[in-house]
This record gives sequence, C-alpha cells and structure tokens, in this order.
Amino acid sequence: MHEEEIAFRPTRGQWRNVITSTGTDINAGHYRIILNLKEAQDLLIQRVEIQ
Repeated sequence: MHEEEIAFRPTRGQWRNVITSTGTDINAGHYRIILNLKEAQDLLIQRVEIQ
C-alpha cells in the first residue's frame, strides 16, 4: 500500500493540479483512494486520473 502526505494549498478561484506517483507499477483491478483531511473547507476534487 502506498501512503503519502500531500498538501492541498488554497487558491483564489483557480484550479490546482496535484501529481503524485507510486514509484512502481500497479496491477489492473479495483483500488480505493482514501483522503484523511484535517481541514477540508471548500475542497473540490474534479477528477482523479490514473495512468
């Protein structure tokens, strides 16, 4: 399982991209992304892209 701390910094009416990598290949299948958020006020995630 890959765990990583990522900062979602606030913006003023703009979108921000956050890019991360597992550092290795992942197999086909079903995966779950879990966000543990301390402060999630006005956080909007438009999409998650996996390549």
